[in-house]
Amino acid sequence: MPEEIRPLAVYSVAQVAELVHSDRRPVRAAIDAGELRAFLPNGCSRGYRILGQWVLDWLERQATRGQG
Repeated sequence: MPEEIRPLAVYSVAQVAELVHSDRRPVRAAIDAGELRAFLPNGCSRGYRILGQWVLDWLERQATRGQG
């Protein structure tokens, strides 16, 4: 059974890729394109973190973009 995306949880790029059954590259590309919100923890230059609600919003936009 797939893991549920929890809106208040904070995920890494690798975790989001696993949750959406994807490779890390499309997730990172969505961040770089501004399609998926993410942040770097204070003092870090790598290791993006993504709030679960942002993942859900991104997936919803992906789904509605494919309609009509």
